[in-house]
Amino acid sequence: MTANRKARSNSPDGKTSRSEGTKKYMPAFVDLKIAKRYVKFPESIDISRAKGISENAARILADCSLPLPLDGLEFLSEAIARALSRHRAPISFGGLEKLPEKTARILSRHDGKILFNGLKELSATTAQALSTHHGTLAFRGLPRLSGDTARAISGNHGALLFNGIRSLSEAAAKGLSRHRGLLQLNGIQRLSGPAARALSHHFWALHLNGLRELPIEVATGLASHRGRLCLAGVTHLTARCARALRPQRGTLQFPGLKRIPFCIATILAEHRGHLEIEIHSGLPEKSLLALILHRPAICFDNLATITPAIAKALASRRLNHLCEGLEGNLEEASQAIADDDPRLCLDGLTHLSAECARELAKHPGPLSLKGLIEIDANTAQVFSERKDPVSFGNAVRNLDARDLSSGG
Repeated sequence: MTANRKARSNSPDGKTSRSEGTKKYMPAFVDLKIAKRYVKFPESIDISRAKGISENAARILADCSLPLPLDGLEFLSEAIARALSRHRAPISFGGLEKLPEKTARILSRHDGKILFNGLKELSATTAQALSTHHGTLAFRGLPRLSGDTARAISGNHGALLFNGIRSLSEAAAKGLSRHRGLLQLNGIQRLSGPAARALSHHFWALHLNGLRELPIEVATGLASHRGRLCLAGVTHLTARCARALRPQRGTLQFPGLKRIPFCIATILAEHRGHLEIEIHSGLPEKSLLALILHRPAICFDNLATITPAIAKALASRRLNHLCEGLEGNLEEASQAIADDDPRLCLDGLTHLSAECARELAKHPGPLSLKGLIEIDANTAQVFSERKDPVSFGNAVRNLDARDLSSGG
């Protein structure tokens, strides 16, 4: 008998069905035999739609290292929860719309990721029971969060993902600000100034990727945040908001910013935390030159082309820090040097002019140009005279190895 037939016969009510487009079988109930088969041949069985599971099956599944997609379960007994709490890989309970306090307290012993994406409500007592959990908790289906519930669950030792919440009160924001771990609120499209100020006291990673616009009161409120602040949904930044965010001393992420005019670039360059934005060759040269001055250094690895002026500015960053130290700003210059990676990585470049090569060769540190597909003999000679190594990729053509005898 084949594995698929065994999976079909193991279903107690015979209602096992074939998953669309695959050879997987979907049992309506997970018994001991189905559990053993899933552990041995997980690619042949889909347990995500099973409406029930036996206690013996739960014990078998708890001892395996596979993720458990138990999204078909609409009820979880304390005995089943107790057995599954020993599992160490992610578990998904997408079918649970309610979670009793006792069951939550049992599941909190699980060390790993638990997805409760079907929950429609979360009481403060249940949240308190889950607060001792060590691992990620996800509540994508939860539409709202009270201040008491937010405060209760903030003790969780892991990431909290509330990506289904559309709005957040100041009280809930204050409660969540006590959490010590990644906090995702990517469903929020509008945030009040008071709620933003409350969230700024959360000193870990904070994701607000649902915000498409950044009002000045929100930018001002988030300015005192000290962790990683990700605003991936923001595609336009005003000068007022850029100035408001300058005091932010953590990591500021704007991966959605495609256009950065010079006036915005100069303001962002004064931000003294880490700045993660998408640097590309379509940005104006003046904007790129301004952003090169940011401390710590921004990653320029995605640049496909550079001008001699940009090459010169990139190569002279660390030299400028040394000059500042000689002029009396020794402590600040030393910190700037320590924050900057001595390795200049420009692996996005595919071609390099001789003039740009001469400027980059002045960089006092390792140089990575693994994206280059071709360089001429003159350029190769320029890099061969460097004391620090240059790393090239395997795709470089027309290159005499002797010309780069000192390179990496």
